[in-house]
Amino acid sequence: MISLIVPIYNAAPYLKRCLDSIQNQTSQNIEVILVDDGSKDESFEICQEYSNSNPKFHLYRKENGGVAAARNYGLAKATGCYICFVDADDVVKPTYVEELYNAIIQKQTDLVIQGVDRVVGNHHQIRGEYQYCLFQLPNQHKELFKSVSVVTSGGVYAKLFNASIIREHNISFSSDICLAEDQGFVLDCLYHAQSVQLSSRINYFYCENKKGLSTYYYSFQTEERSYDQLTRLWQRLLQKYPSKELKNDYAVFIGNFVNRMYYSNIIHPANKHNRSQNFREMQVKYLPQFKQVYKPTSAFTRFLKFCIIHHLPWLYHLAMKAAILRYNLSVNCR
Repeated sequence: MISLIVPIYNAAPYLKRCLDSIQNQTSQNIEVILVDDGSKDESFEICQEYSNSNPKFHLYRKENGGVAAARNYGLAKATGCYICFVDADDVVKPTYVEELYNAIIQKQTDLVIQGVDRVVGNHHQIRGEYQYCLFQLPNQHKELFKSVSVVTSGGVYAKLFNASIIREHNISFSSDICLAEDQGFVLDCLYHAQSVQLSSRINYFYCENKKGLSTYYYSFQTEERSYDQLTRLWQRLLQKYPSKELKNDYAVFIGNFVNRMYYSNIIHPANKHNRSQNFREMQVKYLPQFKQVYKPTSAFTRFLKFCIIHHLPWLYHLAMKAAILRYNLSVNCR
């Protein structure tokens, strides 16, 4: 049995599209766990239509607690031997579950990873075009991290997890952090996995609508808490698997997160009265490692790093506004 968990919050405009794609799965050995996280739109009523007409769909409703709490609720209700996830505004091909299941059964692995088709408007971008490969850990960890990036493949979607390692090691999503909690879950699973398989199949469409339960900026303290928790998981994995490629991934994680905290401290209203203090804390706590390990690869990211190191928030803000405007224009023109 495969348990497919769907966390839902205010996803009504996209939800039927998602649930139809799940209902059309070729795999019959499946339970679909819908967790409505206190939606204020018609999401719950839409879910009721599917749970009332299809016995494979099980609907639960809880008070709003965020995507991590919703996924943990789904994990607690899951009875399957294998776990996979779908976001409520994404779409999967009919063979999504079947091909993940066949892969994990044939080689008895702990984790299967597929690539993702990222959809922005009418534009498609593939992330993770893998060749089939099976890695036994710890012996083949260098080969694994040469083949897959934990940063770009850190989401829980397009993966199938062996439920036994989740239950044996009490792996869950941290409700204390507000972003990249799925990356923390994946890091934890990789730490405990004894084997990982890459699949050449691409059955998951990650739709940039985006997103009912994610993709927001938060207060500096909230983002800092997320960074600190994730850093501990990254460092633990690096201690076990000190490969060059994983170290490079960790450097990218640091760069992405420090950039995010810096920008959040500029634009988020909650940071208004503590902005100067937050910047000082960043200078002491995060910048030494950021300067040392983060090696940006484009002129734009090198410019952002320069702004952070030399503390030029007004220039950083202008650059980000221009980049966001350029991105939105490119999407609208597609």
